[in-house]
Order: sequence, then C-alpha cells, then structure tokens
Amino acid sequence: MNNRAIIDLLTYAEVASCVLTLCVMQYRHQISQYKALALFLATRVTSTAILMAILTVAGKNMKAGLAYHIYFYTYWASYAIGAILGFFIIYSIYDLAMAPLRGLQRLGRLMFRWAAGIAVAIAATMAFG
Repeated sequence: MNNRAIIDLLTYAEVASCVLTLCVMQYRHQISQYKALALFLATRVTSTAILMAILTVAGKNMKAGLAYHIYFYTYWASYAIGAILGFFIIYSIYDLAMAPLRGLQRLGRLMFRWAAGIAVAIAATMAFG
C-alpha cells in the first residue's frame, strides 16, 4: 500500500467518522445542545467533499489554475471557519462544565472573552504588521 492510498483511506475514514458522529448526535437529539460541534463536523465533511472533488477533476475537466484557486480558497476558508468553531467548542465545553457553579462560570466567561480579544488583537497585529 503506497502513501497516496493510505492518505485517501484516512480521508475517507475521517469523513465517515464525522458523518457517524453527526448521525449519533441527531439520533440522541443533541445537535441543539452541541451546535458548535455539529457545525464543525458538518464543515469538515463539506470541505473534504469539495476538496476531494476538486482533486478528482483537476486535470481532466478543469484547468489546473482554476482548480488550484478553488482548492486554495476553499481550503483556507474552511480552515478559518473550523478555527472559529473550535473556539466556540472550547467555550461551550467550559460553559457546560461550569454550569453548576454560576459565579465561577461568569468569571470564566469574562476571562475567556478577554483572552479571546487579546488573541484576536495579537493575530491581527501580526497579520497586518
């Protein structure tokens, strides 16, 4: 088995596991409770399907330059969306873990927002600086 076959197999396994997780969440009626996770998994499935389709038709039915641009912007847009949703997943996990302790939950939310704001400011400064 060569490297390309292993990579393809792992890609299909990731999509299958994301779809299976979404199906289990739907069956247990937990999508509304874990919206950020469901959106993250749906984003992974959608972006992987689009990217695999682009790789499949890149040299056959589409010009290589056009396929590269579509792949590039789809990949980085899905990466940015995934990063933002990852932030919300961490936030919702913290919120669920601290639900019994309202005072600590409120303090933690405040600290979480400050940390996120500082991280965004530093990232913007580094990107434009």
